Amino acid sequence: MNEKYIEVLQQYDLELISARKGRGAWLCETNQGLKLVREYKGTMKRLEFEDQVLEIVQNSGYPLVDRYVRSKEGLLSAAAEDGTRYFVKNWF
Repeated sequence: MNEKYIEVLQQYDLELISARKGRGAWLCETNQGLKLVREYKGTMKRLEFEDQVLEIVQNSGYPLVDRYVRSKEGLLSAAAEDGTRYFVKNWF
């Protein structure tokens, strides 16, 4: 993934403080807390469904849910320059 996480985070309303590589993802410390950036190969429909399920779980009394973060454009994923799609999640 190299430094693509920087390119992806620029599409979100986040300021990167530091980053470290995890298992198949990047853990990024931002001005809005810890975020996970990972490549996504599924459909947007599936991503929207997962976000709806996670919202229901969170609203059912479980505040520490790894919800997706929407980009500045309101999307659940962002594309790098090479076309690869990534998502950003809140991480704990």
